[in-house]
Amino acid sequence: MGDTFLLNQKLNMEDKMMNRGLTKEIAALNRHYPAHSVSPVLLQIIDELEIELQLVRKKVIEEGEDAQ
Repeated sequence: MGDTFLLNQKLNMEDKMMNRGLTKEIAALNRHYPAHSVSPVLLQIIDELEIELQLVRKKVIEEGEDAQ
């Protein structure tokens, strides 16, 4: 049981770090490029990062529900 708990803790920490990293990356991209000058490629990158962020958040929520 202890090994499973530590593994879950590590995964949760990695998910949290990924969540923070993705959030910061999206914010940095949005901050550096005003909406009127953003290329379609950059918009696609931001969209992909936001989708990845949603998946990480969903995974964390589901893991929290499984633990209860």
